[in-house]
Amino acid sequence: MSFQMVTEVRTLVYSLLLSFVFAFTGCVDALEPAGPGQYENPDYPSALLGYCAIPTNFDGAFSLEGRVYVLFGVSGILESFSLSDPNLDLLGSPVEKDTLVLGFQAGNFVLDQFSGWLYVEDIQGSGIYRVQLPDGVPEFVCPSESVITAVFLDQSSTSLIICYFGPEWLARKIDISTGAIQGEFHTGWPITRAAMSQDSGKLMLSNSGKEFLLEVDVSTMELADTLHLTERPGPFVYNSSANIVVFNQYSIRPRVYLYDGSTYLLIQEISSINPYQICNIIPETDVVIAPRRSENRLSVLNSANMVFAPSIYCFQSPDFVFSTENGEYIIILNEVPGMVYVYSHQ
Repeated sequence: MSFQMVTEVRTLVYSLLLSFVFAFTGCVDALEPAGPGQYENPDYPSALLGYCAIPTNFDGAFSLEGRVYVLFGVSGILESFSLSDPNLDLLGSPVEKDTLVLGFQAGNFVLDQFSGWLYVEDIQGSGIYRVQLPDGVPEFVCPSESVITAVFLDQSSTSLIICYFGPEWLARKIDISTGAIQGEFHTGWPITRAAMSQDSGKLMLSNSGKEFLLEVDVSTMELADTLHLTERPGPFVYNSSANIVVFNQYSIRPRVYLYDGSTYLLIQEISSINPYQICNIIPETDVVIAPRRSENRLSVLNSANMVFAPSIYCFQSPDFVFSTENGEYIIILNEVPGMVYVYSHQ
């Protein structure tokens, strides 16, 4: 049986299951505690618009100009589909997809939303390439001889910020046009997580064994300050107010902390029923989205008041989540059976 036929059969069976789920359940719930009183919920996409079947073993996803791109690193390809495809909301109907072959095993990436350039790591070739979407040819940008944790763009989108796990323990600023090194910040330890502020002016770095975060000024690549924590950090993110939301890394006593981005003082600490391994933010908002893999739900945290809004039911384990650049859609991906779920405001 061919791969295409297997995918079609799998999609048909899964469509029947989803039809049953649609008939007996909604998409939004409020199982995450919201404190002693419920505040007004923020506006965020929570209604299931549709879904698209994909192969398993993806390595990330993003959106650009109304299309969702899914990266399959080992095979070195990008599959994409339109958010306006009429088959998204038709159970069992195949969504039309385009495929872009990168020609190398892809890893970490960052997208320039304004120019459409995708900067992506070649794991085996030890370098960074860029490709103009939707159908460009990869161009070499700079070499890299260390394991990369994350890649970002600076405020002007003229430099890459590359964070390394090792053997080089540093964050490096690279001129995109020449590949020249513009600055480095040495941590002295492997960078296990990194986050960029929404204005791309600040870079936050962590190591899973350290009880602090280091904030780096991207313009100078020098240490701006140290954010001291009470425990080891899990995922973290900047909100629209440049404050820092930090989840701890423990499953026994999950906690979420909000720190002032100017004074680095603790603003608020709340408890959570669920631990979190990844989080993301809806651009230009204070709304943090974080998968609850054990419960097939996506938690929604309003970091403006540190109150959990009603969570989103995901049908399957949410392995990756992001919001489109305009905040109009939330995209949830799961490995098995291999699905992309699209949520809108409707």
